[in-house]
Amino acid sequence: MKFEYNENLSLVQRIKLVSKEIIKNYPLIDPDAATMSAILSSSVDDKPTNSEKFERYYFILMYLDPTNDEYIHVFNDLYDVYEAGIEDGRYSDCVEEIIRYMAHDRDTFPLLDEFYA
Repeated sequence: MKFEYNENLSLVQRIKLVSKEIIKNYPLIDPDAATMSAILSSSVDDKPTNSEKFERYYFILMYLDPTNDEYIHVFNDLYDVYEAGIEDGRYSDCVEEIIRYMAHDRDTFPLLDEFYA
């Protein structure tokens, strides 16, 4: 996914840009789900960190129906970023819980605040 510089944009402009990036990369995602994910995504500068990338993929998964054909693609992208190295250790537990959710060993999608100490 392209993570276009958007720190200089207004909130509304940033949400529109990120939503378009999401839909361009994952065309089967409902525009409303893309918008909700974009609302939660933080702004990025010209060199987004792996944590920023992880969070954007996480927010997409959070609003995406697991039966959507794009779900596994988004998860694979999230996992690739995680495997590339991530600055925040709580994401390890989060990835494990997402996998449990996908395997139907967990009823609800894991929320990030579950992993704050």
